[in-house]
Amino acid sequence: MAESRLPIHDLRPAFDAAVARPCRAGRGARLVLSAPTGTGKSTEVPRWFPGQVLVVEPRRVACRSLANRVASVSGVELGAEVGYAVRDDVRRSAGTRLLFATPGMVLNDPAAYAGFQSVVLDEFHERRLDVDLLLALFREESNRDLLVMSATLQAQQVAEALQATLLEATSRSYPVRIEYLPGRSELPDRAGLELRLREALRRAADLPGDVLVFLPGKAEIAACAVECQGAGFEVIELHGGLSLARQSRVFEPSARRKLILSTNVAETSLTIPGVGVVIDSGLVRRTRYHAGRGFLSLAPIARDSAEQRAGRAGRTGPGSAFRLWSPAAVLEPTTPPEIRRESLVPLVLMAASLGRSVERLSFVDPPPEHALQSARSELEQLGALDASGNITSVGRELAALPLDPALGRLVIEARDDPALDDVLDLVAALATTRRLVREPTEHTIELDAGDCSDACMLIRAVRIGDAARHGLDGFALEEARSNAKRLRRAFGRGDLPAVGKAPVPDPRALARVALSADPRAGFVARRRKRNVSWSSGGTEIELGRESIVSRVMAGPEQRHPSALVVFETRALAGAGSGGRSNRIIATCAQRSSLGELYACGVGRDRVTQPSLDERGEVRAVVQRVHAGTTLGERELAPRGEQLLDALCELVLRGTVFRGVAELSEERSRRWMLAAQLSQAQHGPWQGPLALEPPAPYPEWLRERLSSLGVAQPADWQLLESRDLELPELPAEIAPTLEREFPLAVHLGDARYRVLYDLIRKQVILELVAGHPKKPPPASYLPRFQGFRVFVEAGGTLHRVR
Repeated sequence: MAESRLPIHDLRPAFDAAVARPCRAGRGARLVLSAPTGTGKSTEVPRWFPGQVLVVEPRRVACRSLANRVASVSGVELGAEVGYAVRDDVRRSAGTRLLFATPGMVLNDPAAYAGFQSVVLDEFHERRLDVDLLLALFREESNRDLLVMSATLQAQQVAEALQATLLEATSRSYPVRIEYLPGRSELPDRAGLELRLREALRRAADLPGDVLVFLPGKAEIAACAVECQGAGFEVIELHGGLSLARQSRVFEPSARRKLILSTNVAETSLTIPGVGVVIDSGLVRRTRYHAGRGFLSLAPIARDSAEQRAGRAGRTGPGSAFRLWSPAAVLEPTTPPEIRRESLVPLVLMAASLGRSVERLSFVDPPPEHALQSARSELEQLGALDASGNITSVGRELAALPLDPALGRLVIEARDDPALDDVLDLVAALATTRRLVREPTEHTIELDAGDCSDACMLIRAVRIGDAARHGLDGFALEEARSNAKRLRRAFGRGDLPAVGKAPVPDPRALARVALSADPRAGFVARRRKRNVSWSSGGTEIELGRESIVSRVMAGPEQRHPSALVVFETRALAGAGSGGRSNRIIATCAQRSSLGELYACGVGRDRVTQPSLDERGEVRAVVQRVHAGTTLGERELAPRGEQLLDALCELVLRGTVFRGVAELSEERSRRWMLAAQLSQAQHGPWQGPLALEPPAPYPEWLRERLSSLGVAQPADWQLLESRDLELPELPAEIAPTLEREFPLAVHLGDARYRVLYDLIRKQVILELVAGHPKKPPPASYLPRFQGFRVFVEAGGTLHRVR
């Protein structure tokens, strides 16, 4: 049964009144509820709404646990009146009135959740991209009740943004004694974490209550669970990868004192009874982004998170909290919303999959424009958006995959390829929350089998790897195999092969898929003395020391490949005054060659060395260039766009239609001068030119050749010089311009080039021929109305007007 009286119950009258008012006007209610953890808001408030209620919970573990808890206190079967929906696990029926669902489930199938009359967005303070997007979408719907709930939230700001009723609750809390156990660094740090954790557990041995330990991820939890076995505690793990039954153990009574090892899911999402001691690593595993790609990394928590974690020990009585960092550490006050600190690639992709533009949605915190532009560019490169920003068929498939878009793009590209199984197992390894290869041993090289490919090594690790023998992270290996089984099921492939029957991965096929999915996966070597970096046309990257390719390069033969195919990179921040920042390290790569990149279609063609053969037809050398490096070249008779490039160069250098380019360039300068003078309202013209100046001559020429239908190598011979001349200025303008604002002036044997500076309103006659010692009289010069006039003579600049 539910507790007889919870702090949240004090808000029930205000809640009912806030919901009733808009209902009488035929509109949905808008509410923001701020209440500390432990008040009962997540289990009680959703049940106050009439009709069907959708509760969006950011975390799978909280989603399933809360549904189980509400079903239990309501005395109903889970999956009937109360249900949940998370990835790969849905328990709901036609009669489900209260459904807890993760944001991804709602966004991937909006129609399945359209019938709910009320929507609750819980734990909004986490400010995830998907929850911010849901709020932007739901706030446009006037017929549904909308409630935003959080334990720690700038509630007034959100309420004002939504024009919502603000409800605030308080909770019973007790003092918590804080003790610090610092490491070498002032800030929370992974180094030496186990030693500090053991010391905290030793000090907690005589303190009352169960012990809740906050760790950054599942791997740290698994390692700590092994370390704490036999210490007298009932060790309970809590994270999103566990079954509902295992998650529920934290709520069950125990004959022994509990030691709960949890991710930050226990920070606000769940209230665990009986906790008297909190041990806080001060770390969180957070996604960092570079060039639109995400990399999981450890980061210190913010100050508000530290307070929330410590407060878990003071719910039922005085408690203690051990912080495994220095009291001198300066933490960020709050964790900024993801929309302000992370890549917006997932946000733009999710919105586009729903037929919406991010720019036209109202967010509590508007996304930065530069981040939106970067996200759109990345998605265009992946083929997920077209040039107009509309989602493509590839984009729809990417949005439906629970993978980073770059990894999802690999899977989509391999869907009809014989290498699909290899790609699925590789993506499974790359999608783990920790690196699969922990500490390479002398046997790790067995997984490479001479391919010089980290990708092939990871595939073999998933299929036949032994954690102890091959230096693999046991937890990551288990996660990778679970990923592989799920992906193989989703794409109708067989299960992982038995150890003795595992097929050999094909590195050439992997390269073909990766380069077809994203040509930026191809990197060429940049050699600077003894150092080698790699470029794909953007930020240069380095090869990680853990890479097999790196070990081959450092070996006695010093084999440096000319190119790499890179499947994964991660960002490293430099340290110290001399450290480099924003270093990008390739952690999964394989040896390649310029020829392989060329054969896979990487790079752009560049027309060079155009010429005419004995029949007068155009010939050219076409180079394939990538990241400033020529991958290969071929001589041919160009056609189409390549022919236009070649013929333009022949005209511009005077090989054909000699003199046309010089004449047209002079006309182009006159057009530009007339436009500038008119815009600045100098001279006899009032207002801007009636005619738009043509494009610069090289651009105009290319467009002109295209409009004339030049498509075959001999077509140029059907043209005349006048066909390719830039038009002259209109007759009503040209004489006046030449008389009063010429581009050149000739006086006797002296010739001058005229330079116009419209900002300073001055004209300089620069001497290009002749040797006058004095400037000419001003009366000999054009008017140059509105300009100061300077003339070069005798090596000096003289003002003459």
